[in-house]
Amino acid sequence: MMRHARACFLALVLTACGGKGASSRSGGSDKQVLRLIDSVRVRETEALFVGRLGDVAVGRDGHLFLVDLPESRVVEVARGGEIVRTFGKKGRGPGELDAPDALLVDGDSILIVSDRGQRILSRFSLRTGAFTHTVPFITTSSKMRMAAGELLATQFDEKSSTSLLAFSRTGEPAGAEGVTPALGLKYPQLQNFRTAAFTVKDSDVFAAVELSQSLFRWKRGARTGQEIVLPVVRRHGVSSAIFERLVGNPSPENAKAALDHSVPSALEFIAPDVLGLVTFDPVLASQSFTGIHYLTLVDLAKNQVCADILVPAIRDPLPRARLSADTLIVVQQAADAGGQPATSVLRFHISPAACAWAPLGAKGPSLQQNPINHFIHNSYGS
Repeated sequence: MMRHARACFLALVLTACGGKGASSRSGGSDKQVLRLIDSVRVRETEALFVGRLGDVAVGRDGHLFLVDLPESRVVEVARGGEIVRTFGKKGRGPGELDAPDALLVDGDSILIVSDRGQRILSRFSLRTGAFTHTVPFITTSSKMRMAAGELLATQFDEKSSTSLLAFSRTGEPAGAEGVTPALGLKYPQLQNFRTAAFTVKDSDVFAAVELSQSLFRWKRGARTGQEIVLPVVRRHGVSSAIFERLVGNPSPENAKAALDHSVPSALEFIAPDVLGLVTFDPVLASQSFTGIHYLTLVDLAKNQVCADILVPAIRDPLPRARLSADTLIVVQQAADAGGQPATSVLRFHISPAACAWAPLGAKGPSLQQNPINHFIHNSYGS
């Protein structure tokens, strides 16, 4: 039942855990920007528990849906920590899951589970808890969401230079869109470094991609967009040099060095014009991953940033961090005082007013700049 980070290097893009030391330089006071609301332990039993934690989705009324990787199921947890029920079980039959990956809560009635083992989407009723049906799913997406009646999923395609696929509710492909970071276009072989987080507001899509230090923005259906290059304060950031070395010489040393970059975990609007981006910095030690999470806020209306707020969470095994309106939710697993495995949920209120905001592109004592670090407009794709 115990929860260890994946020890496979190529699995980094889906799971990594824990940390580097944090500098005292910051765009604001972490304690002011992130205020702990509560910390709740999940009430696990011998039959109802969360094994090694996978994806996390946020539902109505504060309920969380957690992928239990060893048991190939989804565990629903109420706001107070009670396990309400489970969805699916290990197998390849109707309602069974082989390798559950991404989760999506569609309104208050449907739970959608991406099963990369069977290349299908399994759908469950949130009203009855019953399995309803499956549809084919041609991508092994790490992120999904609904927008204007379509299901959107991350999927990079070098030929079209796109990064997102759209599907109808019944699973038929409805088109490709989005942009691919310059590093991904230059080195298509970096397939295992394509973790992305994205969100949709009105007709605009916003995305953060593992191979870039930027936010990308495009109109639904478009293959060109805008780029907002973000500053690095405490995170590792993204350096093309480490990937250049890896592509030139895929040695174990260069593979390990390539872990030295920030990976997007969650991207949501926490206010009408303020985007919240959660990233983690992975570190490989003794064949297991540790890591540390940061929150960055971007005010699109005022063109300013509150960069790299340290998220107070354990580093090993990897917590999962999600955003829901102005709340940061962290699900983490660690042994309790008695040595027993325990899953807990931490909720933090995000206060943008407490940030020491800086203009995007500004150079000052609180911001460590990348070689290129300003608001730019670029076109990508065809």
